[in-house]
Amino acid sequence: LRPPGEFIGVGFLIALKNIIDHQAKSKQPKPEKPVIERARVTNA
Repeated sequence: LRPPGEFIGVGFLIALKNIIDHQAKSKQPKPEKPVIERARVTNA
């Protein structure tokens, strides 16, 4: 049997990891998408 505190501790570790990952992801600069100009083709 596992002690009840172990589940609480693991939950806190997972929550802490999620917070750290979210902060690291938000600090990264967002890559800007290049504007793609498409040629319009018409059937003549």
